[in-house]
Amino acid sequence: MDDPEAILDEILYDFLADFPNEDELVTGRMAETNALGYGVDTYQILGAAFTDDTQSEIAFRVRVEFAGEQDEDTPMAGDVVVAEIDGTAVKDRHGWWQIDSHTTVAAAVRDWTK
Repeated sequence: MDDPEAILDEILYDFLADFPNEDELVTGRMAETNALGYGVDTYQILGAAFTDDTQSEIAFRVRVEFAGEQDEDTPMAGDVVVAEIDGTAVKDRHGWWQIDSHTTVAAAVRDWTK
């Protein structure tokens, strides 16, 4: 597979599924809402490119929306957190791709009043 976006599509969902439990910025934004049970709603690869000629590392940026379920017993305070994440994916010696490093560039509660 020579397309970095296609490679990322194969591995991103599993990585992002655990992300809300591991990233302090995203978790903090989720705590600002009255929603529970956050999971990946959608993601979009904003950029992806091999970093060298060996095609063994990919630098990427992704925008992801994490959606939760609004607690109906509390006032609405948003139920979607949008995050942008920069990272790298690397191919191991067996040819398997995995996310090697990442940084949350931004995270915000989507304005639910609009």
